[in-house]
Amino acid sequence: MPALPLPFDLGDGPVTALLLRIGMTWMHTFLLVAIRLTGLFLIGPILGQSVVPPSLRVLLVLSLSFLITPTLAHQTAIGFAEWDADSSGTLNEREISPDIAEAFGIEPNAAGEFVLDRSRYTAPIPLPSSLAGLGWEILREFTLGLTLGLGVMIFLTGIQMAGELIDQQTGIALGGVFNPGLDIMAGATGQFLMMLTVVVMLLMEPFGGHLLMIDAFVESCRMIPVGTAPLTLTTSELLTALLQQAFSLGVQVFAPFLAAMSMVALTLGFLGYTVPQINVMMLGFPVRAMVNLFILAITLSGTANLIVDSLPDVIGSLAPRSLLERPDG
Repeated sequence: MPALPLPFDLGDGPVTALLLRIGMTWMHTFLLVAIRLTGLFLIGPILGQSVVPPSLRVLLVLSLSFLITPTLAHQTAIGFAEWDADSSGTLNEREISPDIAEAFGIEPNAAGEFVLDRSRYTAPIPLPSSLAGLGWEILREFTLGLTLGLGVMIFLTGIQMAGELIDQQTGIALGGVFNPGLDIMAGATGQFLMMLTVVVMLLMEPFGGHLLMIDAFVESCRMIPVGTAPLTLTTSELLTALLQQAFSLGVQVFAPFLAAMSMVALTLGFLGYTVPQINVMMLGFPVRAMVNLFILAITLSGTANLIVDSLPDVIGSLAPRSLLERPDG
């Protein structure tokens, strides 16, 4: 039976060229989404740790990219409405960062003004004209994803720092254990607090910390369309602020132990001065260890609550609006 004739040509005609261009555009978008996710999963907490097999991380990146890519048109439409403060249907230099307009290839006029319409904002980013252009896009997308993961990881290292300081005060810092998540040697208390932080992130209500990070990633695709990720100075400023916040968190966790260890040192010093027959060095180690365990037990719930209260604010500070220099400040 002869094949039915088709109403159009599938050879080298315009239909084939159109289908090929659409396929390449979506593959290009899928690639950039996967690259942005790779930056997040490379160094972010939980999924970014080395204990997670690389094959599993690759599977998660490809699976999430496959789920997110078809929703980008809807997400960018929501993002455009959020940027469009005056509901004019266009974005100008007072509403959106010039970095995004430049990424779309929009040049400002003589007055330094530009206009970005809805169709241009929600459409997939055009294919680059060269491999250098593609490499530049990959670098920017990877940097944005890396910033999201690194920001949360910097915050969580404050807990690790607090544990290391506690081990130094109690004299058990030499009994370090290998931390497979960070590929470093860590004290027993530091390792325990880091594992506690991971558990709290997974179980925190109403959503787990890992889901909050995925939500922040989707928001980044909404507010910074895929392929337009800028490299701005605000990224380094934001990470510096997160370092300060991580140090503040570590001090809050370490403060009760510092006060208790100070009282123990003062008591042992007074005891050694008044009763020279007592070997203060031999007595100090078990006393410090006992006080450390006691303080750790009574402050455990407070540490978990501190993590639960602080983590959403940290992820919120990594929102795309914080990564862009706004003209209106």
